[in-house]
Parts: sequence; structure tokens; C-alpha cells
Amino acid sequence: VMNSRTLRSDSMIGTFQFDTGLCYDFENHSIIQKWLLLTNPTDPSGGPKGYLKVSCSVVGPNDEVKPHPKAVLDDNCDIETNLLRPSGVQLAPATFTVRLYRAEDVPQMDTALFEGVKKVLGVGSKKPKELVDPYVQMSFAGNKSETSTLYNNANPEFKEELKIGCKFPSMCDRIRLRLMDKDNFNRDDTVGTAYLNLSEISAPGETGFLPTFGPSWINVYGSPREYSDVMDEYDYLNQGILEGVSYRARMLVEVTSEIGSLPETRKPQPIDDSEVARVEQYFLRRRKYQLRAAFMAGTLVPESLADAPLSFELSIGNYGNELDKNVPPASSTTQPTNPVSDGEFYYYLPWTQSKPCASVTCHWEDVSPRIDSLNLLINLCDRLDRNMKRVYHMQQSQAPPAETARAFIDLIDCLRKDLADPRRKLPEPSRKNPIVTKLDFQIYAIRDQELRGLLESAEQLRMNATDLNEAMNEVDTYLSRLRGLAFEGQNSVPDVILWMLSNKKRVAYARIPAHEVMYAHHEDKAKWNEACGKNCGKPQTVYLKWPPKKDNTAPKFQVAAQLRLVIWLGQDSYAADWVRCADEGEISVYAETYENQANFFGWGKKGVSRPNWSDVNGKMALEQQNFTEPEGWIWSGDWFINPELSLSFSSDSGKSEFLEDIYEYQQRIPGTSWSHAKTTWGNVRADEIEGGRDNVELEDAWVWKDPDWNLDKNRACDEDGFEYTLDPSMAGYVPVERNYHLCRRRRWVRRRVRQLSEKQRKKMAKLQDKAKEGWEYSRIFSTKFHAVEKKIDMARRRRWHRKLTAQDNASAPLFYFPDADDSDVIHQVTPRMFMTFKEPHRYQLRVYLYQARNVRSADSSGLSDPYCRVAFGRQSACSIILKKTIMPTWDQTLVIDDIELYGDPKIVASVPPDITIELFDEDIVGKDEFLGRAVVKPHIRLQPNHPPPRLDWYPIKYFDKDAGELLAAFHLMLNEGDELPFAPERMAGHDDLFRVPTGIRPVMQLMRVEALCWGVRDIKRCQLLSVDKPHVTISVGGKQLKTDPIRKMKKCPNYDKPLLIFQKVELPREELYMPPLNIQIFDNRAFGRTPLVGTHSVINMRDYKRGRFTYAPPLEQKKPELPAVTGPPPPGSGEHVVEVRESPLPSMDDEPLVQLEPGTSPEEAIVGEAAVKPGTPTAATAAATAVDPAAVAADPVAADPAAASAVPPASGTPAQASPTGTGAAAPAPATATPAAPTSSGEMAKSTKGDDKPKKEIDEEERQAKFVDWWSKYYASTIIPEEGEEPDERSLDYLEKYTDRIVVYEEPLEKAFGGFNDFVDTFPIFRGKGSRDEDDEDNQAVGKFKGIFCIYPLPEDESEEPPLVLQNIPRSGPQPCTIRIYVVKGNDLQPQDPNGKNDPYLRIYLGKERLVNDKDNYIANTLDPIFGKMFEIKAVLPVEHQLRIQVMDWDLLTADDMIGETVIDLEDRFLTKHRATAGLAMSYCIDGTNIWRDNQRPTEILEQVCGRRGLEAPAYLDDKRCRVCNQLYELTPEDDLVAPEQELGDMRERAALKVLHNFDLVPEHLELRPLFNPLRPNLECGKLQMWVDIFPEEYGPPRAPTNITPRKPDEFELRVIIYNVAEIPLDEAATLTGEMMSDIYLKGWLRDGAGKKHKTDVHYRSLNGEGNFNWRWIMPFEYIPAEKVMVIKKKAHFFSWDKTETRRPAVLQLQVWDNDFFSLDDYLGAVEFNLCNMPPPAKTSGKCCQEQFGDPTIGRKPKKEYVNLFDSKRLKGWWPIRDIGPEGEIIHAGMAEMELEILTKDDSEAKPAGESRDDPNLNPTLDPPNRPETSFLWFTSPWKTFKYIIWKHYKWWIIGILLLLLLGAAIALFLYSAPGYGVRKIFGFN
Repeated sequence: VMNSRTLRSDSMIGTFQFDTGLCYDFENHSIIQKWLLLTNPTDPSGGPKGYLKVSCSVVGPNDEVKPHPKAVLDDNCDIETNLLRPSGVQLAPATFTVRLYRAEDVPQMDTALFEGVKKVLGVGSKKPKELVDPYVQMSFAGNKSETSTLYNNANPEFKEELKIGCKFPSMCDRIRLRLMDKDNFNRDDTVGTAYLNLSEISAPGETGFLPTFGPSWINVYGSPREYSDVMDEYDYLNQGILEGVSYRARMLVEVTSEIGSLPETRKPQPIDDSEVARVEQYFLRRRKYQLRAAFMAGTLVPESLADAPLSFELSIGNYGNELDKNVPPASSTTQPTNPVSDGEFYYYLPWTQSKPCASVTCHWEDVSPRIDSLNLLINLCDRLDRNMKRVYHMQQSQAPPAETARAFIDLIDCLRKDLADPRRKLPEPSRKNPIVTKLDFQIYAIRDQELRGLLESAEQLRMNATDLNEAMNEVDTYLSRLRGLAFEGQNSVPDVILWMLSNKKRVAYARIPAHEVMYAHHEDKAKWNEACGKNCGKPQTVYLKWPPKKDNTAPKFQVAAQLRLVIWLGQDSYAADWVRCADEGEISVYAETYENQANFFGWGKKGVSRPNWSDVNGKMALEQQNFTEPEGWIWSGDWFINPELSLSFSSDSGKSEFLEDIYEYQQRIPGTSWSHAKTTWGNVRADEIEGGRDNVELEDAWVWKDPDWNLDKNRACDEDGFEYTLDPSMAGYVPVERNYHLCRRRRWVRRRVRQLSEKQRKKMAKLQDKAKEGWEYSRIFSTKFHAVEKKIDMARRRRWHRKLTAQDNASAPLFYFPDADDSDVIHQVTPRMFMTFKEPHRYQLRVYLYQARNVRSADSSGLSDPYCRVAFGRQSACSIILKKTIMPTWDQTLVIDDIELYGDPKIVASVPPDITIELFDEDIVGKDEFLGRAVVKPHIRLQPNHPPPRLDWYPIKYFDKDAGELLAAFHLMLNEGDELPFAPERMAGHDDLFRVPTGIRPVMQLMRVEALCWGVRDIKRCQLLSVDKPHVTISVGGKQLKTDPIRKMKKCPNYDKPLLIFQKVELPREELYMPPLNIQIFDNRAFGRTPLVGTHSVINMRDYKRGRFTYAPPLEQKKPELPAVTGPPPPGSGEHVVEVRESPLPSMDDEPLVQLEPGTSPEEAIVGEAAVKPGTPTAATAAATAVDPAAVAADPVAADPAAASAVPPASGTPAQASPTGTGAAAPAPATATPAAPTSSGEMAKSTKGDDKPKKEIDEEERQAKFVDWWSKYYASTIIPEEGEEPDERSLDYLEKYTDRIVVYEEPLEKAFGGFNDFVDTFPIFRGKGSRDEDDEDNQAVGKFKGIFCIYPLPEDESEEPPLVLQNIPRSGPQPCTIRIYVVKGNDLQPQDPNGKNDPYLRIYLGKERLVNDKDNYIANTLDPIFGKMFEIKAVLPVEHQLRIQVMDWDLLTADDMIGETVIDLEDRFLTKHRATAGLAMSYCIDGTNIWRDNQRPTEILEQVCGRRGLEAPAYLDDKRCRVCNQLYELTPEDDLVAPEQELGDMRERAALKVLHNFDLVPEHLELRPLFNPLRPNLECGKLQMWVDIFPEEYGPPRAPTNITPRKPDEFELRVIIYNVAEIPLDEAATLTGEMMSDIYLKGWLRDGAGKKHKTDVHYRSLNGEGNFNWRWIMPFEYIPAEKVMVIKKKAHFFSWDKTETRRPAVLQLQVWDNDFFSLDDYLGAVEFNLCNMPPPAKTSGKCCQEQFGDPTIGRKPKKEYVNLFDSKRLKGWWPIRDIGPEGEIIHAGMAEMELEILTKDDSEAKPAGESRDDPNLNPTLDPPNRPETSFLWFTSPWKTFKYIIWKHYKWWIIGILLLLLLGAAIALFLYSAPGYGVRKIFGFN
């Protein structure tokens, strides 16, 4: 998250980083509405820098992208668990403690039904219960806690504290306090909701503080307080989601916080009594306040509220609530007044000299220091904002720079003065004030520090400002900082609520913050004025709002009412200052009573259903003699009649024309036909009108305008005008007849107009005299009263007043009357209060309506019939209606005379009333449609010499959306004796309409407007038919021109004569007043019909000044300094450079088309089609194919494209049908060195020779193999850092060339401003909705391509300037050859389950698919290297949209689209930047950089100069060229760009040097984003490519560039392992204990290129030596130019295709110890990069680890590394290494090996077998001469005995044998001796 306001480089606010796998592991692979904790990565301990709420999805193969839900504020979610934190960031445990002391004014929430039953039965307490059971619920970050419930208590004393634990700092910013009502049977009801914002009660940083609040009162708002047994209509407002419309209660709260621990319990805990006593001692102290309001005017009352009297209630808190019976009475409500029509569209309240006032006495805490500080800051912000708007307005109106600079300096000086003025210093909180809290001191410290910093910044800006725009941006940051300080969280005074009542029902409201009308009294008057609320005691305009709807649907467009009133709120001790607000008026208080009579055989007291003297509602008896003077008040005069004047106005009052209506009623009995009803003629309520419509009598002042009654069918009715219902009393009429309907009616209307004769005037005066009697008449007392007596009236009344005068120390005037039924009950009656003026001041308002722009369309055609309604005061006026336009120019002055405004004109001038302008669309059927509203302040003229106002643009709002702008001026002039300005000029043909006068209307001058109408594109159907022959109408400044129709859209959508010229048009001189230019497209159809297709209005004509089309001559300039490339420089050259441009992703353009030859399939279309010559039919031929440049070498004709079509197809080569029916061979693409183009004096230079040495020939072969387009690509795209070597793949190119490809990291049109320099593209709209392309209501139906130029004409007509739009290219069809080069794709969106793609390309031109390269898909990759060139032939602009799709191949299912990109070919063809073919850096006729354009540089230069209106180039010689008096010359450095033999003609090179100084498109690559229509806002990868466009009128294109990816060659690596030495002895012999190893070697090419190889085992190596003589043969594929091997293998067994990867050629060798019964032991390894490996040592004695370099310690290798592919064969000793226990490299032996690289042909010529198998050749390997001790013990028992057992244990064996023999002899002796002895003794034989 970055800070855009800061000018420093370290503008980062905070970061959050996470692995995409984390997101993929979530449900649906999405993070939905999670909060991210932002930190500073360089300072992890710095704490959170903010929080960011995000939704993120990671889309894998075949994953569906689900839409993210809209972010909503849900207070019930556990926010702490919904927070993602960076690793390593710890949040401290914290505890928030909220103390709830008490609550007040809790409204009734439960029904009183049971209490009434108890009262009837006489049970229960006599004291009425407070029907509410309140408790408080606290929630923070998803955690909740609640207080105890106090039953039947409207003013509960909780005295409890709630604790909630969380992690701090927390991202949750609000503590929610919800006052609830306990309900035992249903869910608990919400009384109201309040929030504490942590950002307002805490501060981060070193100087910040923890959240703290109060003790202070918090006000709770929600639905109206009145309780109803039915469901509360606005109960949802109590949830705190929408704005509350009424005060509900207040709570005394204190908040503290503690870091380091979590609470032990969430249960409420009691507060210590001493703490409660301390808080209540000070915070329950109240001061007496007075809230006063004078209602000066009420206007804009809609007709829906005009049927009943309206009154207005003023309240603050619960004081002044008239409908709440528990509130003491106050003069808070105005007298009910009948709205009166202003004669046009609105109603007003007829308050004349006596303005009703309201007064409310209330009691609140004294928080004046807080409110004074807040008002000082708000007034400072308002003053700065006004000064900034003045400077902005001067910038927009292009005031002289000196005046604008002076205004800015005044702005800064005013700000410095405000910040430094001690009288505006914020009041410092005093510790002596007991209600000052800790938060007050903290906020004061922050404000003081910030204001000091702002003062220092303003001083520096005053001294150092140089650029006005940057300075204004800085001042804007000052304003933002000041507004951040202008808040007060501890303002305990509730808002002022203003309600409009109709029939005792609340209908509309306004909430006014108390601080805005709070009065501040100071000894210093200057500070007094600054600390007062901005609207305190001043007239202000308040717009009443309808209560918000639950479903947040669109409200009514009408304003409920516009009130002009004065509000004052202050302490009672300063109430006398309220009188000063009366200005010229006088505050008067009157006692009021009504005299009631009934018509019972004559008017009298008999039969009256209410008291003879009563209040206005007739509920309370108020006899005149019972009124007693309140304390401190005396009577001033006697009772007098004061009638309600609004009753003397009828429904047609104020109107000069009125629509009279009467209804015809019919009825029927079921089964019978319709007949006249008993009441045949009646009004809308079915009241009978005697005599019917023919006997309707008019008053004397009216006459019929219509000759007869007309049936009204413009309503919901059938064809006969009838509407049907079951019964008239039930209403519910519908336009469709049903069998059960018994009644129907239809409406008849007739217009009447007012015409007053002298006799009629006298009669009306007599009626007015009679009205002074004050009687109001009605049928009964409960219905509406009127002024003129009717025959059916049975009740009347009149109002009596008696004035009261206040004495010193007078209290609130209240009258007390006992209840008629219960004398113990005393009622309080409040008097009426008025602000009385003697005479009004008369004004005249002139509204200068000039024009509007970008008005909403209301008709299906995309246009409107707009007109304006202007309402001011009691009058309104209407402008003329303009047909079918959204850019109306009324040029009309509306004059509103006899405007009566009360009060000092100077105050009116300082705070003028609002003027409301509403725009409507006239509809013949139905009501006119609302288009928007503008609210403005008039320009006041009090003196005759006052300058007239200036026209200005005022925003028009359609609810909260922008709906256009209104150019107008409003002049309110005091009309009291001084002569008014002359009446404006009358409109031609209209005596009663005026134009805008000359002094105010824009100053006009003659201008010329050139309109280039190039063509239309992508036009949708109109009236169900396709648009085929459209013409364009251009209108500006009251003049109109149109083009000729397009002959046939499908053949050419451009106009034959596109240039329209308005030779002389009167247009405003000031750009601010420039009218829009309207574009309308019509279709020409049969029978002369021309339906409107669509429109567009060009609002900002500033972009089409002549300067845009003036091209300066090119100035010789140095090429841009670009990143240097180190490495071997080309001969005689300096640095190698490349230009890489980056910018944001673009939007996609329009579409293109081509037609294939008959019988030609898109997949087999040829490349070398014969060129289409100018003059051929417009149905162009096109061919497309993927060209294989590798086949070019076999076809020398490819070097000469002109001859390609003349060569017959080769044997076996398929031929395609040509336009003439002959076959044309498919020419092969370009070779690496095609034949060069020739010109006069230019010869193709041979690069071959037979007499060259072999070394040079080998070098040429290497250059031809290693230097191609791809080497140029790598030289241009891979930029080494300073001090680094260039990429090895580009070294050979860099040694020879300096040309580079400019790489744009964006679409080409984005880098060149959209290519709209020739024509702009304008969306065409039709239908209702917005003209904003991002709006959901957008109704775009096509595009118009054109350009405009506007410039003034000289006063001298003889000096007529030449046309600007000249040298226009031919608008007819342009046959072109299009070549699309697709290099590679990047980061494609995976589509397959394995996370890969099998991408291939499709190409569409318009709607036709021309290329489907499905057979050449690339398997299993996300970054495919396509290296494809596709050539098509097309005609521009028949279909101008080229669409390239990247598809994913699937075996069994349909192929998936990965993404597509769209290119507008026509824009590239027409732009002055010449985007047809990129301009090369050099002109070469041979080699890699051969010139590929079909125009030579000289031809291009001549064309560019002609297009730009420059003189033709002049060549002084072959090296020098002059353009626009600028000389360009070839220098010796220009000869070093390429080898001399490849450079072309000098004159061409000189022309190319001139071209490089124009802003032309260079040879380039562009990176285009891919988008999938299913996921239009999700990028699906990028495509690196470029497009060449070759107009065929300049000849056939040259051979295409070969960008085919390099193919690998087949190589064979032969590795012979001879011997190893010094191998570690890994194991000890079991019997002998001697150390030995069973050595063998493994080897393979890394990254799976081939199988793993293994030698045999050298057993029992006792000295670390091993002998093998073993050969490994490793075949592989290798690209020498890129030094990578290509590995192709299947990912797994079930894979369909092999995956191709490119890796360095690395040979991996490992030495192992063989174990028979356990795993083998690793002994060491060595690895060689075959392209960069150490040379071997000749002998083992010279082999050491120093042969390898060690970059970690800076050790260089002993010898330079060698490339095995260059050396072919290496033989010797290499060291073997191992990793020690501490990560160090240790010696692990050495190996004698031979490495040999052979090509496939060489390997076949020199065969060899694996190991020592046949053929054992090249070289022949003999069996290794291993010692006799090398054997496997269990396969060679004799050797085991001989070399292991006998060698070490022979003496032990001999001894054991001898012992065995001796034992056997002794045993034999012992066995034989007894028998022998017996025989000897006894003498037996």
C-alpha cells in the first residue's frame, strides 16, 4: 500500500506477503474478505501500519472462478480470527474495559395491554410501569459481553463494567454498544446502537496513546421513539447499519485499555461505589440550554404531501418530541399549514410576515470547550476549502497566470494567518474542569502538534513553491490533515432532529449536528464568531429526507421539502442573543385557542362535538378567561382573530392553468351488462357531483380552455378508458376486466385558464375581506378545513391569539389547565412563537440557462427531450423543451419577478437561499422522467453598479451519481427602487421568452471546424435490421453537416468523402464555455427512412486544437542512453544498447477480417500468394499458414519474393487455387542470409569465397550457425548488470552487430498513446442509461472513427488559413499482407489437471478463423516457445480486428481457450508512427539484420514528410540529406553497425538516419496480455509477438524473418572410467578389521537426460585405488548456440505426450561403496558442466582440488575452464569431492577418465560398446588389472580362505590342527590302553 501524496521515495505505507499456496489451500481456493495486517518489512517491530480487507482467488486447472461477495460490515463476525498476520509479527494481548454507569430516556418497548387490564381489575401497582427491560450488549472483533438486565426501568443505573480481550493493535476499529430490551417470549429487541471508533479515541506511533474514552455520554439513534403494538415500520434502523432518524437514548460510558493480559471472565463486574459517586457527582451536572428555530420558508413540497396540513417538529434528545406522552410540552411544533401550489410543479408553505418559530428548553452537560475546538477547526477547513476552489476555478477558466499566482499566495497567507492567529488558538483543557477527561488532553496535544507542523509547512511552501499544480496538491494534503483533526468523539449533546408531520405521522426528517448550530460566547468577539457553529443563528437551507429503506432500494427522486430556517442552540444565560438573529423581525409569543361552532339550524354553539373553546385538535378545553399569565410574562393587548392564511388557497391557487377532472361511474349485477351507477358522476373519491360534467360551474376568474371534455387514456386503463374494481369504497382499480368486478369508472378531463376582469377582482377582494373573519369550514371537525363555506359544511372554527411580553428573568411560558375528567391531572399548554416582519424585500431572479452536457438519456433512441424546472422561494419556472438531445443548448433567460424575502439584504447576500434546478425528460405517455438535480447559490446584486455573474458549470446529480453538468448563471437582484438591467433580447418568434444577454453569454468568435469522418465499426442492429448504409451527422454551434452514406458496410465501412468543413461557426472564445460536438449516426433505408442508430457527444474540445496536428520538423538527436552491455565489443564500436519499455496493462482493441480464396482451407493457405494490385475488386483474397523457415534453404526463389508466384509448384508440393485459377507454389521462408534487395547503384555482395583459409571458413560456418534472429533476441532482451558478462547466447551476435530489438513490456498501442493520432474512436450509444463506459447502464452499440480540428479564423477574411487536415490517405479498401510473428507465451493460465497446458495458436480475422495450428501444439508447458510466423492477406478496413487465441489441446474433450488478444490493424495502418513494420536500426542487404520492409528508407522518408506536411527531403550527396533546414550526415560510426559487406546503399542509410529522429515505431517486440471472455478481468498470461503490415500497393513483401526455435542436434557423450585413487576406505573387514572399500562409480547427465550408468565393483580396495576400464555411452540432444540440452520425456506412465525441458549439459559422477546386506555408502562426487569444465591433470600427482574454482572464497581455478564441445575429447585426472560436517569441501579421491563428445555422424563412424562390450573399439578397453585381493568373498571361497583367512590366521590354524592331532592321540591312547593292558596282563592275543 503506497501513499500517492508524498513526494519522497519512501512512500510505502505497509506490505503483506503470502504464498499463493496459502490461498489455494482455503475453501474454493479463495481468501474471502480477510483482513491483512500491513507491516514495514524493514522494521518488523514497528507494529502494524494498517489493515487491508481483500478477497483473492488462485485459479488452477479446470477451477471455476466464483464471484466474490460484496464487502459488507458485519459486526457479528469474529474479526480477530478473520485476520491474516505476517510471520514473525506478534500482537500483544489486550483488555478493553467498558464501564456502563447508567442510561437515560430509554423508550417504551413493551405493550401496555396487560397494564390496562390490571388497571381495570384494580390489581397491581397504581404507579405506571416503565415498559422496557434494558441491558447493554458490548461487542468488539466478534467478542461479546452483556450487562445485567434491569426490568421496568427507563433510566437504568447499570454500574457494571464489561471486559473483552483481543489482540492489540487490532484491525477492528469500532466498539459496538447496543442497548437491548429483554423479551422473555420472543427475541430481544434492539433499542438502538452506538459505536466508538478506536481511531478517534487512540493514536498510533511513539507519541500516541491507547484507547481511552470518557466518562462521557454516548447518544443512541434509531427509529422514531413512538411505541406501537404493531410492528415498528423502521425497526431496522435500530441496528446501526443505516442512519438513525430519531434519538432513542443515551448512555454514560467510560473506556480504558490495558496491554499485556487478557480478562479472566466476560461476566459483568460491579463498579466500586466510590468511583460511581465520583463520576455521577460531576457528569450528572446539567446546564440549561435553549434550542430556537425560525422557519423562514418551506418549498419544494411534492404533490403527494399536499393533501394534508404539514407541521414541523424541532427536537434535541427527547426534548421537543410532541408525540411522546412522557415528554413535557414545549413550543417545538409549528402550526399545521396547508401547502399551496406555486402555479407550476411544486407546493410551498404560505408563511408570510409571521414566520413560525419553535422553542425547546433542554438540559445538557457543559461541553463548550470541546465544541469550540471542533468549530474552530471546521471553520478553518471551510475557509481553506473556499480559497482552494477559487484557485481551481481560475485554473479552469484559464485566468492570467499572474492573477492565479496572486490568488494562490493569498490562499497561503490566509492559511498562515489562521494558523498563527492567537484568537483562533484552540482552548486548552483545564484540569480544574472536573468533566475534562484524559482523552481531551491527548487530543489537544495531537492537534497542537499538527497545527504547528502545518504552519511550518505553509511557511516553507510560501517560500519555495514554483509549480502551481504541485503546490495545490500540497495544499490539498493540508486540507486532508485538517479534516482529520476536525472530529470530537466526546460530544455528548445529541443532534438536532427536524421532522415533518402530516396527519400526525412522521414523513420526512433532517439530522443537524448540534455543534453546527451551537452558540459560543467569548469576551473576544472575533473568537466568539470563530467558535460558533457555522450555521448558528444564520439562515440555512435544509433538505428533508425520506427515512431510509431497509432494502436500500432507490428512494423517491423528489425532495421531501426544502426549508429555509434559522437555528440557534446555546445556554439559557445567553438566550437574549437569539433575538439578534431576528434581524429585521421581532420575536413574538402568543397564547392560542380555537372557537368552535356547528351548523345546527344556523351557526352556533349547539351540536358542537368538541369544547366551544379548545386547542387545535379539540381535545382540551381552553377558555379565554382561563388563561393566566405565566411567571415573568404579561399580556400585551387583547385577544384577536388571527386566521390560518393557508386555508384561503385552493388546489388551483397560484396556477394560471388547471386540469379539471370528473369520473364517470358504472355498475352491474353479476350476469348483467354495465349500466349507470347511482352516483354516475363524481370525484376521485366517488363523491357525487350534481348535474354531471355538463353542469360543472367555474368560478368567475376561470374560463374553459378546451372546447369539450376529453377522455383520459394516458393512464392504466383499457382501450375505452375504463378501470375496474369490486367496490368503489375499496378502490384497488385495475385496467383488466374480470367476472367478479361490479364497478368501473373512467376519467374525463378539461383544461381551464384564469382570466380576471375588474368585476372578478372586486369579488375576490370581497371574499378576502370575508376571510378576515377567520372562519375555517369543514364537513365535520375531523376532516380537512377550508376557507370558503360550502353547503355541506357542518363545522367551523377560527383561531384567536393574544400576545405575551417577557419581563426580566422570565421563565418558559407555560399555561396550566386541569383535566375535564380528573381535576388532579394538570395539562401544560405551550404558546405559539413567531418571528414577525413588517415588510418583505422584493427581488427579481434571472436564471441564465445556457446549456447542459452529458445529460442522461431517457429514451430508447439514446436521446432525451430535456427541460429544466427552476424552483426558488414560492415560485418556479420552466425552460423550453429541446427535442432529441443529450447536449441541450437552451440559451434562455428565465425571469422570476416579485420574489419576497424577509430579512436584511446583506444577510441574504452572505447566506443566499438555494436555487434548485431539476431536469426532466418530456414523455408523451406517462409522467416525465427525472434526469437529475443541481443545487446552486445565486449571485446577489444589491447595488446598481454590481457586475453581472459569469456562466459556470454546475454538477447535476442523479441521486448520488453524476448525471452531467449545467452551464448557467443565477442573478438575484434587489428590486426596491434601483433600476434593474434591461430585459434580455427576446427569442425569435417568442414574445415571452428571452435569450441569455450579451454581457453574460460567452464571447463568440468565428472558428473553423474540420471533421474527418473516417468510418464506423461494429454497429449493432437497429430496429431488428442490420445497419448497411449509415451516414454521420456532425453538429456544433448550431450548424450541421452530414456525410454521404456508405455504399456498402460489408465491403468498406469508411466514407468516400470523409472530410466535413464548417467554414465559419460562432463558438465561445473561452474554452470553459465550448459547447459539445454532437455525432449522430443514421441508417439510410428504403422509402426514405433514416432511423437514428446512435449518438455520441464530444465534451472536451480542448483536445482538438490546431496544435495537436502541427508537426515540428525532426531535430537531430542522440539516441537515448540505454543500459550498457559489457563484453566483447564489435569492431570499432562502443557499447551495446537495448531499449526496454514498461507500463501498465492495456485494454483490448477492435476486431479485423479477411476472406480466403474459394476452396482454400485456413489450415493449408499459402504464404506467397500473388500480390493484389491496386484497382482489384474490394473482395480481397487472403491466405494464412504457419511458415517453416527451416525449409527455405532448399528454395533459392525465396530470396526474391517477386518471382515467387512465377515458379510452378515442385513435384509433390500441393498447389492452391489463385484468383486467376492458376496454381501458385508455396514459397519457402527466408534463410539466414537471403539475397539482398537491389537498387540503382547497389549490388548484392557475396559473402562466400573459395579461396579462404579453412580457419576462416570454420568461423563463417560458426557464425552462420550461432548468429541468427534468436541471438539478436537474446542480445536485446537479456540486459546484464553493470560489470557482468553478456548472455553467452548473444556473444557471437554482439561481436558482429549493434542492432537491437526494442522490447515493450506492454502492447504496442499502449506505448504510442493508443495510435489515435490520425483518428479517435468514439463509442456510439443508444437507449436509456449512462454515457459512462464503466457504468452498468452503458448502452454502447458501435464505434465511430474520426477526428476533429478547431481553430479561430482571422478577422481579416483575406487571410484565410489553409486547412489543417490535409494529406489524408485514401479511405478506400487497402489490400495488405499481414505477418504475425508469435515468439513465445509467458505465465499461461493452467488448464490441465497436472497444472500445465498443451498450447497452440488460433488466429481470427474478424469472425473468420484463418489459422488453426492444433497439430503443432506444445505439450506440458506454461511458457511455450512458439517461434511461429503466420502470413495472411486481407483488405483493410473491411474487418479490422485481428484476434489471436492461445488454446489448450485436449485429447478427449473440447479444447479450452487459455486467452486471447485483439489488435486493431487499421489503427496501426493509419497512425503517423508508422506501425506497419518496425523501423530497423540499420539498412543491411545481407546477414541477420537484412532489411525486411517492402519500402526503402528513401520511400518511407518521403511518405512520412508528406503525411506530416513537411517539405520533401533533399539529398546533397549519398551521405547527406536535408529535411526542414536540418542537415543529416552519415558519420564513420554509422559504418560500424554491421560488417561492411552487409551494409546497403549510403543514400538509403542516410534516409534511415533521418527517420530515426521521427517518432516512428522501431523494430520491436510487444508483450500482449491474454484475457478469457469467461473471466474478462483476469489476465491469463502474456504473448510476446509482433505484427507486420505490408500494403500491397508498395509491392510484394520481402522474405519473412526466420524465428523458428532452434532445433537440437544429436550428440553422444562417451565417458571412460580408467582408474580411481585415494578413495576413502569406508568399512572395516569383519574378521580382519582392516579398512577397505568396494568401489564402484555411477554417472548420468543431470535432470534426467538418459539413464543412469554404473561401473562394475572393484572389491576390497585396501589402498583407495580402483581399476575399471569401463565405458559409458550417453546419447542426448543439444543446442550448441544456446548451450543447453533438450530433454524429452513423459511425466509419468499415463502421460500422452513427452514434456520438453531445456537444461545445461551437466555430467554427474558419484563414487559409492558397495554393501551386500545394507544400503551402499556414498563416498564422493564430481560434476562437470560440459560447456564450462576444468581441464584434467596429466598425472595423478598433479590432480588437486584447485582445479575447481571456489567463488565463495574468491578462489579461481588452476587453469581456465574449457568447453568439451569445442575440445571434443579430454583425458586425465579430476578430483573427487565431498561435503564435510561443517559444509566445507573435502578431498574424496581422484578419477582418471576420458570424456569425448561426438555428433551422431561421428558416433556412427566410430562405433563403441557399453562397458567393454562389442564393439569394443575407439579405444579398445582391456579388462582392468586388479590385484588378486579384489574379489567378492561369498562367490570365491578359495580366494577368501587364501587372502583373508590364511593370510591373517595361518599360525592359529596350524596350532589348532596340532592340538587336534595331539588330543586325538591322547584320546586314542586312553581308549586303547585298558584293553591292551588286560590283554597283556592276562596274556590274551
